[in-house]
Amino acid sequence: MSLLIDAVRQDGEYGQLLAAVKRGFRDKPLPLLANGLCEGASDAFITALLQDTASLSPTPPLIVCSEEKECLRIKDMLALFGMQAAFYPVRDLTFYNISASHEYEHERIRVLSGILSGAFDAVITTPDAMLGYTISADRLLDATLTLDFDTRIDPEDLARRLIEAGYARVDMVDGAGQFARRGGIVDIYSPAADRPFRAEFFGDELDTMGYFDPDTQRRSDNVDSVVVLPV
Repeated sequence: MSLLIDAVRQDGEYGQLLAAVKRGFRDKPLPLLANGLCEGASDAFITALLQDTASLSPTPPLIVCSEEKECLRIKDMLALFGMQAAFYPVRDLTFYNISASHEYEHERIRVLSGILSGAFDAVITTPDAMLGYTISADRLLDATLTLDFDTRIDPEDLARRLIEAGYARVDMVDGAGQFARRGGIVDIYSPAADRPFRAEFFGDELDTMGYFDPDTQRRSDNVDSVVVLPV
């Protein structure tokens, strides 16, 4: 693949395109469409262009594919070159009054939060996912909470903020989007993490904090800071 990327960079048309992108991107960024490339050449083109334009914008480029399978393939391909790409899935709509998984919604929130924090080199999605309405950047930032040992917040106030952010209060946390409170102990399963964490308060001061296993409810790794995303 490295040979293909070098070949792409030596192509005259690629050089003209790259110059045009660098010249006009800051003033008026527009969508870019490339045709006539086979799969290997297309992968090399995408990789070269992402690497050569990485410093142009603080927000990651958006790659639009016709189907999710292609999105995931490109995501894995970019990972081979050390690039952190995210797949933004289409919203999972439910039209019946049934219990449904919010996995796709949580993944969308994770990707949107990563865009704001600069965590990704590229975001890959499909046209239907790209065109759907979602939360604004300001509202997402306002609803995001960072807990650390400099944070002073009462557990009751924390519980109120979690409910406002869409969390469900339960007796025992076992899934993303849930929280439980037992006096000064608050368990939270944020979509930002792959496991829940437990925060123990002394008044409005955070005393200890660490991740725990939802099956055994035993705490394992201690942490100094945790991001709590809305759900």
